[in-house]
This record gives sequence, C-alpha cells and structure tokens, in this order.
Amino acid sequence: ANTASAARLGDRWQFDNSGANSIGSNAATLQNGATYSTAARQGTDAVSLDGADYQLSVWTLDVGDPFTVSSGV
Repeated sequence: ANTASAARLGDRWQFDNSGANSIGSNAATLQNGATYSTAARQGTDAVSLDGADYQLSVWTLDVGDPFTVSSGV
C-alpha cells in the first residue's frame, strides 16, 4: 500500500472478511446477501455484489468538504 496516500485517507476498508475500518471509525456492513470474496484479482480480499440489490453501507459521511471516492472494480 502507498503509505503516503493512506496517511491522507479518512477511512479505509480492506475487506479482509470484515467491514472494519483500518483508519477511521466508520465500519462497513453488507446487506441483502452481499458477501466477502477472496477471488479478487489484485491479491486482496473483496466484496461480492450482484449489481441489483446487494449493498455495502457506511452510515457516517460528512460531505461538508470536498471528498473523493475510490474503488477498484
């Protein structure tokens, strides 16, 4: 992991069979049948979503300042 970039993050979820947040306090929860997957091509764990109703939720998001959402698909 790029530690210089990680130091600037407010939240980080590694999805290693858990929704734990390794930097902040906002845990992610899986809903409607979403599961953790170990079939990620990048060599890390992932979340399996069906594109219809499987969801990953993070309840606290302060949008008072500009922010970036980054996702590997």
